[in-house]
Amino acid sequence: MLYIAGGCCALLSLYCGFPRLCLFLTLVTGIRWLLTWLKGVSYTGTVRLEGKVAVVTGANAGIGRAIATDLARRGAKVILACRDQARAEAARVVIIREAGVAPEMVTFMKLDLASFKSVRSFASELTKTVPKLDILVNNAGVAFLSSAVMTEDGQEMVFQVNHLGNFLLTNLLAGLLAPGGRVVMVSSLAHDWPRRGIQYEDLTWQRTPFSMVEAYGQSKLANILFAKEFGRRFADQGITTYSVHPGAVITELGRDFKQKLPGFLVPVTDYLASLVLKTPEEGAQTIIYCSVEPSVARETGLYYAECAEKIPSPLALSQGEAAWLWRVSEEIVGDI
Repeated sequence: MLYIAGGCCALLSLYCGFPRLCLFLTLVTGIRWLLTWLKGVSYTGTVRLEGKVAVVTGANAGIGRAIATDLARRGAKVILACRDQARAEAARVVIIREAGVAPEMVTFMKLDLASFKSVRSFASELTKTVPKLDILVNNAGVAFLSSAVMTEDGQEMVFQVNHLGNFLLTNLLAGLLAPGGRVVMVSSLAHDWPRRGIQYEDLTWQRTPFSMVEAYGQSKLANILFAKEFGRRFADQGITTYSVHPGAVITELGRDFKQKLPGFLVPVTDYLASLVLKTPEEGAQTIIYCSVEPSVARETGLYYAECAEKIPSPLALSQGEAAWLWRVSEEIVGDI
């Protein structure tokens, strides 16, 4: 094989000239490096989680399922907190098989973050089901809705599912979180998209023309601010929080956007996406890192990407903004 490759290079050299050959090889090498870099860092820690209990929201597909599989493989009892029972039960079968664990180690509980009533019901049932909670991964989310959709609670769908539901859920489960417990918020680089930060004066987009980019971005900014403030409030109880940018990942979040494309373009966009976007397993790496890595056990309220702490946008660094978001969120969701 080496001789064949050498012969090909020699022929190319004769035909194209040495400078062109060097340029070609440099370009190929650069593209391969770029594609590898885009796939991100892999977490190689071997931490075991026997005796630990983990809840992963939105665990029926994508990053959530990859996280749940990894945590189950490490020995944790994993609860799949999902809206759609049929899809969650199908995912549960796959997770049990891939993790190689007993069926009772992976269970399903219904949770719809678009309903405060559902969140309260889930939290109540969980406290009756398990004696403690060690890991809470707030992964479920929605993105890129083409118009403002109101929930049964009168809130805009993206902000409620991505932030308000998580805010209520995490607070209701705070008493169940054991010392050393971790809360991981799946945020995004998109937290830097909102031009003015969170538009507190019109969270339901009644007076402002709806922007799918702004709506998604401010919900991801809220994830980071919430992790910061929750971490501050619960640090003395030994509970730590982490917000994570998983990278550009092929997930179902973009299904609404994908449905707008002409059918003939879908195979092309799918192929291009597979080249430059992370798989769900690759996107799950930093979330798993923040969920289990011993070296970050004393860190709280910080932002991470590629298995390392990163500096978020200036708005996401404001403790005052984090405290204000908490007050507004508490007023909306009610008793926490």
